[in-house]
Amino acid sequence: METLVTLHHLAGSGGTIFTRAIASMHNVAVLSEIHPDRHLEAEFTRSVFNPLVQFVNAYGLTEPDTQRLDRHFREEIKICYNICKERGVQLIVRDHSYHDFIDTDWFYSRLVHVLRNEFEIKSLITIRDPVDVWISYRKQGWFPGGTPDELCRRSLKLVEAFPNAPVYRYEDFVEDPTSVLVEICDTFGLSFNPDYLEKMQTITHLT
Repeated sequence: METLVTLHHLAGSGGTIFTRAIASMHNVAVLSEIHPDRHLEAEFTRSVFNPLVQFVNAYGLTEPDTQRLDRHFREEIKICYNICKERGVQLIVRDHSYHDFIDTDWFYSRLVHVLRNEFEIKSLITIRDPVDVWISYRKQGWFPGGTPDELCRRSLKLVEAFPNAPVYRYEDFVEDPTSVLVEICDTFGLSFNPDYLEKMQTITHLT
């Protein structure tokens, strides 16, 4: 079974800077904020050129066939994975964890759930002081009606959902990014790029 690395963190926790740094390693391709239920989140998905999203927005699904849609999602990831493999590149998928741990009470990764029978999943978790995450949410208008205590509870749920995954703190990364990235590369079999700071400036496609 092929191995797929997945990244998981809450919005506002420094995940984008982590992801950009990881995407700056040698021979890595990163898909950013991917989720199997993207067709249900019109706010984050453009319907232009996307037949599934356009159909759902215009006509709805009275009884969504989740198994069919999940198969379709797996096939999309497999296409990306196989192209990467042919090019000698490692595919890494950044999960849209906000949907599973903030928007809903699922408290598990739909992404991992859908892909785990197709790939051997190796997950990486990043976290940040919940106080700073809370301040970010207040500024952005996210998590309406939520409390700091509830955000802490949901942050713990994210970590608990991946009991065997390494967890990296945003604060440690800011203090010594090179050491953290070297450790991540060693853990996940990535090739460290000592010029990652320069390459990060060229990475603009990440959400």
